[in-house]
Amino acid sequence: METKISVIGGGSWATALIKIFTANIDQVCWYMRNEQAIEHIKATKHNPNYLSDVHLNINKLHLTNDINEAVAFSAYIVFSIPSAFLSDELEKLTEPLSNKNIFSAIKGIEPKSGLIVGEYFNKIHHVPYAQIGVIAGPCHAEEVALERLSYLTIACLDEEKARFMAEAMKRHYVKTKISDDVVGIEYAAMLKNIYALAAGTGRGNIVGYPKGSLFSFNYQGVNHQGLPTFDFGLYPLNNRANANVVGADFLDAQYSKSYLIYHGSVEPNVIAGFSNTFTYKNWEASFFISAQAGNKIRLNPTFDPAFGDLNVFPKEYYNRWLHPYDELRTEVPSLPSQSLINLIGKENIERAYNTYNYSQNRVADGSFVRMKSISLGYRVPKKALERYGMSSLTVRAQATNPFLIYSDSKLNGQDPEYYKSGGVSLPTPKQYTLAFQIGF
Repeated sequence: METKISVIGGGSWATALIKIFTANIDQVCWYMRNEQAIEHIKATKHNPNYLSDVHLNINKLHLTNDINEAVAFSAYIVFSIPSAFLSDELEKLTEPLSNKNIFSAIKGIEPKSGLIVGEYFNKIHHVPYAQIGVIAGPCHAEEVALERLSYLTIACLDEEKARFMAEAMKRHYVKTKISDDVVGIEYAAMLKNIYALAAGTGRGNIVGYPKGSLFSFNYQGVNHQGLPTFDFGLYPLNNRANANVVGADFLDAQYSKSYLIYHGSVEPNVIAGFSNTFTYKNWEASFFISAQAGNKIRLNPTFDPAFGDLNVFPKEYYNRWLHPYDELRTEVPSLPSQSLINLIGKENIERAYNTYNYSQNRVADGSFVRMKSISLGYRVPKKALERYGMSSLTVRAQATNPFLIYSDSKLNGQDPEYYKSGGVSLPTPKQYTLAFQIGF
């Protein structure tokens, strides 16, 4: 059984992985570029830059700033460096990766190739898919380092390799399970940041901004092909074609402040209500109006490069893409032709439309005024009831949530009162009641 593992990267997640591996594996090689950090770890048993409180077992640790030495050290290589810098880091590599078992603890897209990390290792470094794995799960490096209960999924087409890595990472505070869905797990790990964006979590919690802040990708209109384009600020894009269309990195945290647009909080700062009751002779009428203001919400992510039975065809497509040269008059992306999808790539097209779904064009004002209830009651005179043996009879008709008095027109029928994961729910159900209150 393999008793050696190499870890590439010197950040928080790499440090947490080192803590786990050195508890389970005989020999662990740790590559990081920072030579000063290596010397500090050797002297103090702590990473000076990341998770500095974590004690590291240097007796099992071989530290190096030579990536080729780390790759040659073991048949199992775990990569834990930002996806934006992956290709630059591997430019120094002379040792082949094709005969290694590569496990990615990276969440994101390699920007120069536009590929997810597993595909990047396969297509660029010729690693067979059976030798590529993914480590992902709903946990943070800080929580793992503090030995808080965490769950990880280890995915690899080769079950034996997946089980080896799962055992290598298993601790009393780390629960692991295996899967063969490498691509699915990698996309799931990547897309969770989209949801965080929409819900006002993750990037939404930034020092200097309210909790639950809503941010959007910076949409710049459509190009001559009808595809959405974006400004990615200082993000280190390369010069490949269509970089302004497909260059979104949903996990970027380093450069996101340079291009994300701030809208406000998803939580309203004004909540109000007004009610009254009117009586006239035997009639009684009442109403209750509720309102909120001061928040922004994300529209449902309905845009897709294709349509079918399982997705909605947005009316924006129909309303704006009717004639040639509509791209000169609209900001709504087109429904791409099959030839355009083949040219750009299906995954790239889907990434572009996902980015558009989380752009400033898909944000609405969360303010609303709703008629919560209306009721009308009539008390039948006692004289009219005597012949029927009744002492009293009241007839009351009531409507609950009958209509919105005001909401942002961009919602197009979506309900602003109940939003989930940055979108909005189905409209609040309307209820109509007819009641009879009889006394004998």
